[in-house]
Amino acid sequence: MKALRFHPTLARAVSAKLGSVFTKAAFWGPHSPLSYGEVPVPELPSPGWVLVRTRLAGICGSDLAAITLKGSLDSPLQRFVSFPMFLGHEIVGQVERCGADAGGLREGERVAVYPILSCAPRGISPPCPFCAAGDFNLCLNLAAGALPPGQVIGVNSRTGGGFSELFVAHRSQLFPVPESVGDEQAVLLDPLCVALHAALQARVVAGMRVLVLGAGIVGLAVVRMLRLLCPGCRIFVVARHPFQKELALACGADRILAETEDPQAGEALAAELGATQHRARTVRPFFMGGFEAVLDCVGTARTLQRSIAWSNHRGRVVLVGASPPARFEWSLLYWKELELVGSMSFGTETVDGVRRHAFDVVLGWLLDGRLRTDPFPVRTFRLAEYRDALRSLMDRGAGGLVKAAFDFRGEEET
Repeated sequence: MKALRFHPTLARAVSAKLGSVFTKAAFWGPHSPLSYGEVPVPELPSPGWVLVRTRLAGICGSDLAAITLKGSLDSPLQRFVSFPMFLGHEIVGQVERCGADAGGLREGERVAVYPILSCAPRGISPPCPFCAAGDFNLCLNLAAGALPPGQVIGVNSRTGGGFSELFVAHRSQLFPVPESVGDEQAVLLDPLCVALHAALQARVVAGMRVLVLGAGIVGLAVVRMLRLLCPGCRIFVVARHPFQKELALACGADRILAETEDPQAGEALAAELGATQHRARTVRPFFMGGFEAVLDCVGTARTLQRSIAWSNHRGRVVLVGASPPARFEWSLLYWKELELVGSMSFGTETVDGVRRHAFDVVLGWLLDGRLRTDPFPVRTFRLAEYRDALRSLMDRGAGGLVKAAFDFRGEEET
């Protein structure tokens, strides 16, 4: 079968890094860790597994970060990957072949894929406390059990991933997609659920002023989820590109803020919030007063610094995005008594007092019309066009790209 294979040997990683000084295309060139070609079809690990044929596979920011070698050498998350990888975890597919214990799934059935390789896929019983509670995204056994290390499908050497024609998934990871939900909607389930989890982590209530930093697919989806969960909050969004500003307003933002370090702009915002901006020669401006909740969907040292600086005392900062670590000034964390919390993927969520898997929540909203995917257009590429897809993602501002996905529909069967 055809697939994108990612295997960062030392020689290929060094070659790509050095070449990227001159052109970002070095990350997907002939001497990079990424290659396109024929690979074996993965075997079913046990009777509870299913072989799935990919229909659409979204390209996540984490996939792009891996391909462009943005991870730090000392990141503890390296423990939870195995090589070679066949990236891609935002997937809608079709059941190709079922194991003997596939739990009622049928060949030909369209499915969305929950990618976390938690206790159940790993054959671990009893499950860890987090999996027992439905918080599969916090599983303690991501390097244990019957599979190699790997948090999700796409970074596990045995399962394959969405950037290939076929991959394997455990029956517990597959959710049938209703006929009325199209592939382009179903492939958005993962980022929409990531946003739902993040919005719930913010604990927003009516009357709160909320800041969302970043207006990529996750930032836009966070805005939409905040508006659905709490119509009475006031949402401010920092967006970089004009098309992102328009989409953020369409998702329910009340106010768009420019991406600027101009102290005068900070003064105006502080006045609008009833806060006071303070600054000195060697100190970045910060607010006394400010936002009760901030969701950082970029995750750089600069955006985290701004999140803390613009938060109100005892505010809550939710770190949704992830970037290589860098220094930031954290004095205001303890001085303002802020809460800094992470938001990792999603699992079973409590919405309107009912605890359900995030996929079920979002699918329900798509079916009843409360959630529309118009603000999240999906641009598709054939897998053989992977270089064009990656180039477009690296320059998404110029092309107005919100979401890119590899399209396998109509491919000849392998």
